[in-house]
Amino acid sequence: MKESSMKRTDPTDRISELPDTVLSHILSSIPTKSVVRTSILAKRWRYVWKSVPVMDFDENLFPRQTGNAEHENTSFLSFVDRVMESQDDTDIRKLRLAFFDADIVRVNKWIQIAIDRNVRELLIETPKNYVEFTESLFSCNSLVYLKFDRSYANLKLPESFCFGSLRTLCLSAVYFPENALLVQFLSGCPVLEDLDMNGCRWSMLECEVEISSPTVTRFSLDGSCPVVRSDGDCKMKDRTIKICIPNVKSFKYIDHVAKDYNMESHLSLVDAFIDVRIGEPYWNEAYENCGYSVVNLLKGVSNAKYLSLSDSTLELLCEASDLVEVLPKFPNLKKLVVVSGRHELHFIAIAFFLQSSPVLKSLEIQIESSPKYKHIYDQEEESYGLAEGEGFENLYLHCLKEVKISCFGDSEHELNFVKLLLRVANKTKINIIKDRGDDIEIVCT
Repeated sequence: MKESSMKRTDPTDRISELPDTVLSHILSSIPTKSVVRTSILAKRWRYVWKSVPVMDFDENLFPRQTGNAEHENTSFLSFVDRVMESQDDTDIRKLRLAFFDADIVRVNKWIQIAIDRNVRELLIETPKNYVEFTESLFSCNSLVYLKFDRSYANLKLPESFCFGSLRTLCLSAVYFPENALLVQFLSGCPVLEDLDMNGCRWSMLECEVEISSPTVTRFSLDGSCPVVRSDGDCKMKDRTIKICIPNVKSFKYIDHVAKDYNMESHLSLVDAFIDVRIGEPYWNEAYENCGYSVVNLLKGVSNAKYLSLSDSTLELLCEASDLVEVLPKFPNLKKLVVVSGRHELHFIAIAFFLQSSPVLKSLEIQIESSPKYKHIYDQEEESYGLAEGEGFENLYLHCLKEVKISCFGDSEHELNFVKLLLRVANKTKINIIKDRGDDIEIVCT
């Protein structure tokens, strides 16, 4: 018994026996403030922090002195100065700088130290309105990942620059006073593969936004263009979005619907997610031509193999009165995922997609209880012929293997859509998950 108790209280420090490389790897996952604190654990740990290749400086971890909220956080700034200047010559794998207010000269000094130590990933988070970074940043050949986050910054670029190794660029809440600035930025990234734009803004004077890169393979835009005038009028309704990314494989677009879209579809595209919606000022009035704008956006992703559509996207498509004629063909589409309301037009639009997708194998529908834009359906509902299969007499889904419908509510239009599937599908398994959780499985023969 005594021997067993001694084993449980063995004071040996196993972690300290690990090699420096392993300790550095472990410390790379925690904020630098905590990393430096490990130096007091024991003599073995005194200098380990100096060779950790990941540095994460977050001003939120340094409480400001009472009554000093509008001034620089001196404890944070001094800490970053001390750590950046005290580390050894180990290459920096990742540097994150999250600060509220700091002299840009000081910030550029930190960035320059990182550049001199071959930094590979750089993340800058600051709410400063205007940031002019050192020109050496824009010629840093070691950078493979660059992120500007929540800055709303008006970035000033040098006349010529080149991120020769940059593979991933994330722009969050960056302001572009003119579209030419974005064009210039992307042209200086000759090997860029991953472009992520989140909440970016353009000048209200820009009527066309162009996003162009011949090398990008993954593109994501999330609410990047909702520029709002002082009177609350959303500028997106007057803007054309031009997207030229011929080698894109993965495409994600979430935003208010624009006046129009100009985008060519390419065979490289594998998956696409589309979520467009109407800005709040237009919820209670007609939104002219929005259905056709969404159609033009879909033309740009018509070669996708996997396509996902939000409920608002589907509803806006229903605004195109001749949707069956203008909806593009999807010659390579194998799987379609749609969030839908319960209106008859929603199911007719889905049927049009089936008609335009000759090799579709899988269909998933998640049904929501009500439409987002009720004003579209305020008029007295009329029949559009879904019950009779009107317009789908020649529809035959010989490739469709599985259909999954979630939150099925037994409404008339839902039942009519399932009846249509039973008429036009062959050897298709239909899995219906009802509102109350019951499952129904039907196999078409």
